[in-house]
Amino acid sequence: MKPNHDETRDVVVIMGLRCTPLQPERRRNAQAVLRALNHQSLERWRYRIVIVEQDVAPRLREALRPFYDQYIFTYNPGLYNRAWAFNVGAVLPGSRTGALCLIDGDLLVAYDFLQAGLTELATGAQAIQPFEEIVFLDELQSRRAIRDRNFVPGSAFDAKRYHGCLYRGCMGGCLWVDVG
Repeated sequence: MKPNHDETRDVVVIMGLRCTPLQPERRRNAQAVLRALNHQSLERWRYRIVIVEQDVAPRLREALRPFYDQYIFTYNPGLYNRAWAFNVGAVLPGSRTGALCLIDGDLLVAYDFLQAGLTELATGAQAIQPFEEIVFLDELQSRRAIRDRNFVPGSAFDAKRYHGCLYRGCMGGCLWVDVG
């Protein structure tokens, strides 16, 4: 039976991606983020994960298949266009009610990430940026964080345990929108 992607969910998570053959770490990071998104405190039936890949050919469909509900490929031989990827996901029929979570493919999230976003939107906010600070990790620390987050999927995840460059007042990575 073919899944019905038009059915509404409390939140539709849209991840835009591009991963060339010379960037295996991007695929690894996307898989880790998608694993974390699939192991949330929010019941899995309450959200849908949509991947929008932009490239000259679909490279990630099979590698990410266990982790998404819907995959869209958009041909783009030029520079990656993050806004375009998010717009492609946002206009899908199942994305027109509830909440949208527009997230980058390298932002490892906590176990309560989706529930916390919905809770914040329930206060009346129309849009939120869920992070006040982001820790950018080098390759070694990225591998460690991915291993730790995936080892015990429901455990607490504290990014400050990892050595990296801490950025405060970040204006990217993720945006939540109440579609209304």
